[in-house]
Amino acid sequence: MGTDFSPYDAWLSTIAHSNTYPYSFLHNRWKSVTAWKQETVAILEELLAFSPPQVPLNARVHETVEFEGLLIDKLTYNLGYGPQTEALFIRPTRTDGPLPGLVGLHCHGGFKWWGKEKIVRLPHQSHIVDQYQASYYGGRGWANELAKRGYAVLVHDLFQWGSRRPDEGSISADLTGTRFEGLDHGSDEYIAAYNDFTKDYEHVLAKSLFASGVTWTGIMASEDRRAVDYLISRPEVDQDRIGCCGLSGGGLRTIYLAGTDSRIDCAVAVGYVHTLAGLQEGDKHRNHTWMGHLPGLAKQMDLPDVISLQTPKPLMVQFDNEDTLFTLDAMRQANSKIAAVYHKAGADENYSGNFFPGPHKFDVEMQDAAFSWFDLHLT
Repeated sequence: MGTDFSPYDAWLSTIAHSNTYPYSFLHNRWKSVTAWKQETVAILEELLAFSPPQVPLNARVHETVEFEGLLIDKLTYNLGYGPQTEALFIRPTRTDGPLPGLVGLHCHGGFKWWGKEKIVRLPHQSHIVDQYQASYYGGRGWANELAKRGYAVLVHDLFQWGSRRPDEGSISADLTGTRFEGLDHGSDEYIAAYNDFTKDYEHVLAKSLFASGVTWTGIMASEDRRAVDYLISRPEVDQDRIGCCGLSGGGLRTIYLAGTDSRIDCAVAVGYVHTLAGLQEGDKHRNHTWMGHLPGLAKQMDLPDVISLQTPKPLMVQFDNEDTLFTLDAMRQANSKIAAVYHKAGADENYSGNFFPGPHKFDVEMQDAAFSWFDLHLT
């Protein structure tokens, strides 16, 4: 069997496994959680290398629909670059006082035509979304299910998805090729061609971002923090009870949102937490988006160290035993690292790492466990 980096495999593996991660709380230099978090978040922000334009939200609700006992606002707000982001704000039709708020973080999934719609159930939604939710979310729009339990949930489109996706009609033909010729815009075939195009386009985009001195991870983290800005601006939301949750790319987003935003009181990351060294095992590095690659991170901290910045606040991490994106060993090591951080901080009871049978997913059993975790800590 061939290797991806022959004759450099052993050398790269040695580098990956030799990092000492000076900004891990498990490093013997750290005694105080407060001092560790203060210094480490500052280092992390330098690595993220993105300072967005300071502009007002100028949020606007365009339509409110009532659906299955919920009110769903369709809204937009400003980010200061590119088009406005579209978002959905979901809450029960009847409430007593401010609700716990949650940012629902949609996945990557190699599916950029839609973003927020992948984790929300809407009236008259596309059969493509139905199929997607059946494959990864147990047939649920999990944001709706959480709202039905008494939460106010915001789900927004991220940079490169949905309302924030690139305009294929304005992109150079040498990049798009002929894949859209003869296809009706918005048809099943067109959407499939678009999602296929964006896989190749990621490489071009990532190079341009790095050359500009910013990182895709930084843009991601910034836009998710902007969503928290909007969420806590709503009078229906209790600013002291804020959570976040997501699968896969949404799990990656949870890592950085919980790690960098002190307003997050409780988090659930699903199907992305692993060790950086684990990406050098086998072919796992092939499967991941440029959105998750942050230059210089591995010299300072491991990925579990980033989400451990949630310490001592409540954190749940869910893993799938047969997840083909990560090795089981890399997931187990990540779980052990996070548990050790919470133990060192004296907050063992606020961490829960759970392994579930099956492939990459956030199914009904996993959702119910996550919802119970939020109920325990936010309600």
